[in-house]
Amino acid sequence: MKNKYAYGALLLLTPLFGTVIHVGSGQGLQLIQEGINSAETGDTVLVDDGLYFENLRLNKEIVLASRVLFDDPGSWQNNPHVMNTVIDGSAASPEAIYGSCLTIVPALDPGGIPLSISPQIIGFTLQHGIGTRVTQISPFDDNFIQHQRLGGGVLVAGVTPVFKFNRFIENGLSNRAAGVAKGGAAYAGTDVDIDEIRPGLNLPGQLFRNDSLSFAHNLFLSNSAAMGKTIFVEGYTGTLDLSDCLFDVFDCDYQTVSTTWVASGSQGLEFDFALGEGLSCAITHDVWISPAGDDVTGTGNPDQPFRTIAHAFDVISGSPGNPIGLHLLPGIYAPFENGEQFPLNLPDNCFLLGDPTGPVIIDADSTERVLTLMNLEDAHLEKIAITGGQATDGGGGGLRLWNTNLELLNVTVAGNSALSGGGIYADNSEVHLINTIVWDNTVPQLHFNGQRFPARCVVGFSDIQGGQNGIYSNLPDNIFWLEGNLSLWPQFIGEFCLADASPCVDAGRQDMTLVYNSGQDTLFIPPLPFSGNNPDMGSCENPGGAPLMGDLDQNGELNIVDIVIMVDLTLNGGATPFEILVADLDGSGEINIVDIVLLVGIILDTQG
Repeated sequence: MKNKYAYGALLLLTPLFGTVIHVGSGQGLQLIQEGINSAETGDTVLVDDGLYFENLRLNKEIVLASRVLFDDPGSWQNNPHVMNTVIDGSAASPEAIYGSCLTIVPALDPGGIPLSISPQIIGFTLQHGIGTRVTQISPFDDNFIQHQRLGGGVLVAGVTPVFKFNRFIENGLSNRAAGVAKGGAAYAGTDVDIDEIRPGLNLPGQLFRNDSLSFAHNLFLSNSAAMGKTIFVEGYTGTLDLSDCLFDVFDCDYQTVSTTWVASGSQGLEFDFALGEGLSCAITHDVWISPAGDDVTGTGNPDQPFRTIAHAFDVISGSPGNPIGLHLLPGIYAPFENGEQFPLNLPDNCFLLGDPTGPVIIDADSTERVLTLMNLEDAHLEKIAITGGQATDGGGGGLRLWNTNLELLNVTVAGNSALSGGGIYADNSEVHLINTIVWDNTVPQLHFNGQRFPARCVVGFSDIQGGQNGIYSNLPDNIFWLEGNLSLWPQFIGEFCLADASPCVDAGRQDMTLVYNSGQDTLFIPPLPFSGNNPDMGSCENPGGAPLMGDLDQNGELNIVDIVIMVDLTLNGGATPFEILVADLDGSGEINIVDIVLLVGIILDTQG
């Protein structure tokens, strides 16, 4: 990063109000926490160079700084004091509540009422923090309470600190299931229950004054979290200043950072990335991924694909006018196959596209939910099977959506589990299912929650287990059940492909427009490659076509045996869904004498 400001002048003008409390090996106080404990509002805690294995707690409006305050540092991220005054959070045990390098919480007035504070943290390296353990209402289910770690390097609870000239390095654990849930380098939220000081759900709420949360002039490298590998913010509004920062990956074309790295659970929060830079520039064009690819040597081109979806999410950045297509080559993307880690958090303006030449399966192998989609304006999944998801924090084992617009085109969502909505669970989201199969997930198959926010579901030419009853919504008028839908066993074979006798073969559609909601809305189904007379439903196209109507013995031709079987089914009943599909020649929904007459006529016409 270039030296865009006269940092020395800025630092030397930083006021040192109150008492200056010295911490370091040659000082009276050896630990930074001792200095914080000794400080009063307006004091400065000045820390000498050194390696401090501490997990700090701060609830005072003070300046906490290294000796960079007295330097003209030039390029501040290489300043010796910044590099050598290190707060290392790795001493915290896995059971410790405070595992962040620094946790900042509100001050309390004499009556115990929380007060917002705006301390300054200047000139440190914060590394190896594992996050602070909190209790939260699940963002995915109001009735589910979860315990997780937030803020690998720093946790900010409802206050407005200013961080500048700091290096956030290698915070959060790389294992998504066991590491930091949100904010690898830093998490800031207004509803935070730290397990020790706020047992239960005594949420502090919004603790704002006119100050702003700021992370301008900082360096963020190699931090990790399930969501927001660099920063995750929720509950704050306005603009978060991240100007003049160095990131792992920066979108050099559009001067932004993707939601993989900097994410928000807040509506109405904007990020300022002015003058930002990255160790690498984000890829802003389509990329290819294969379970046989390589995340180290791969370029993302068709002949040198990446290996994991997660790595591709790290290195791409789409925009509203330039969505990125992630082309998944045939194969299984799973922990046991290509080392895929779950949950996968889909970045905004990113399309996951399967391959028409072979099945594409994303399998979480019961380790986590498969995909989380949060605050996405434009998301699209096509020709992909979603399976093996298991959600333990509420709904949506396959897909969990919040404030997202999603289109599923020829997707199979099967074999996922959750407390509700095993296949799909959505808040404040609109989901279009086209040529899609949702089957064998914990019930209901789909859950659209209007408890906090309304959600809409539009279904056309899709096979949903349980039909409309397989979709739960407490706002049923927001479920639009269009033409061509089924509720019949898809007859999967192999890797969620369809048997020749499947009712889903040739049951999809392409290149047409559906009108719904009393003519107020339309749904366009784009042109699609397919075999047979029409596209199939689901992720894996059957190479043949729909079964021959009337061919009950499945020998590929119509004959007297088919007539005998049809007469028996008419007289004795007991027809399977497939037999009803093939034998119902008059479209009445049942097998009857009219179907027998029609079949005899077809055979006679063929022989004549």
